[in-house]
Amino acid sequence: MSSPRPRPDDDAEEGRVPRWPMVAGALALLLGVTVGGYTAGAAVNELEAVEEEELEVSSGILVDPPGGPEEDEEAEEEPEPGPLPEGVEPGATHVLQNVHGDRVMDVAGGSTDSGAHIHLWDRHDEENQQWRLLPVDDAHVEIEGVESGLLLEIAEAEDNPGAVLKERDGEPRQHWIVVEMQDGAVRLVNRESRNALEAEGGDPENRSLVVEAADAGQPHQQWRVLPLGAPPEENPDEGGEEG
Repeated sequence: MSSPRPRPDDDAEEGRVPRWPMVAGALALLLGVTVGGYTAGAAVNELEAVEEEELEVSSGILVDPPGGPEEDEEAEEEPEPGPLPEGVEPGATHVLQNVHGDRVMDVAGGSTDSGAHIHLWDRHDEENQQWRLLPVDDAHVEIEGVESGLLLEIAEAEDNPGAVLKERDGEPRQHWIVVEMQDGAVRLVNRESRNALEAEGGDPENRSLVVEAADAGQPHQQWRVLPLGAPPEENPDEGGEEG
């Protein structure tokens, strides 16, 4: 008598592999990836926060750390240098005294006419010896005769290098650069020609014309800008006719 044949269902039961371990493994893997990603992101964020805090504390550039000291008050900006030496007030009345011989810049004959010549004369502080230095910009000034209200310029004629008075026209020949010397004297250099005002030929006597010449820094090219009424640096020679 032959053995009984197994039922088809029994064979299927024997050949079937349980699925729950695979599902459980997949879930564990997914959970591990999720938790790992969250942990890594949190670590990165924490590291960035630490680095930013260290940068803020160490550099003080981005923001001050909590509880840090208040910022110092901003330092006051120093005024930019102007076209005049310290102590020379713009627009105030001055006498321009030549260093060589100590005579002063004078409008010849006290003329108030356009084209009047400028020469040296003994100081007497009348209006034809009074001048105002008026800033044009941060490097140049006009030199205005108080009596006439006209400006000092170099005559346009090539055969006449002398300084004269003219109406204001805004041209560079009416602008001057005040170059300060170490002893407080200045050189008056024309903006257009770059030549300096001087006593012609270095002559310090009365009637010596004030002209322009190549700037060499010589004593007869140097001037003291003295407030009206201030005593001269040295006493001028006695005598001489009225300018």
